[in-house]
Amino acid sequence: MKIVVSLYDETFPGTLDLRVAEKLRAEGIDDPALALLAEPTYQNVMKFIGTYADGVVYAEAGIDPELKTYYKELKIPALDVSQMENHADEIAEFYEKILS
Repeated sequence: MKIVVSLYDETFPGTLDLRVAEKLRAEGIDDPALALLAEPTYQNVMKFIGTYADGVVYAEAGIDPELKTYYKELKIPALDVSQMENHADEIAEFYEKILS
């Protein structure tokens, strides 16, 4: 299984339930990255997801630069389609690269 995260210039206000990390542990997820969810803001949730990602697509302009930096530090392959008009071919190639 491969995971490709698509990020948009949208967030959610506030935080998720503060027990989200506890709930994930109860489901058998025991990962040091759960520490990111001590404060489950949009940014921290996306960082947590990034620890499992095989690729990321930046679908819109305006993605939080901190998230881009975080994903880059994780060395996750990225495709920025935010400035592309017709990006279907580029996305298909990106997914093929991830799957191979």
